[in-house]
Amino acid sequence: MIQMDKNLKRQISLICFTIGIVLVIIPDLKRFSSINLGFSWPFDLMFYSGLLLMIIGYYLRG
Repeated sequence: MIQMDKNLKRQISLICFTIGIVLVIIPDLKRFSSINLGFSWPFDLMFYSGLLLMIIGYYLRG
């Protein structure tokens, strides 16, 4: 296992968690007709990768 500095670990945790939250919320925005995202990405893949990043961010927070 790679030994990380505590501040680096916290930053990676926050970045992963934030990106995960965004990826979980974006597929939910497609329900609003007033919001045009401008792309048609695979929303299921975005949702589950967002959940994975949130779990990684939560695991690294300590």
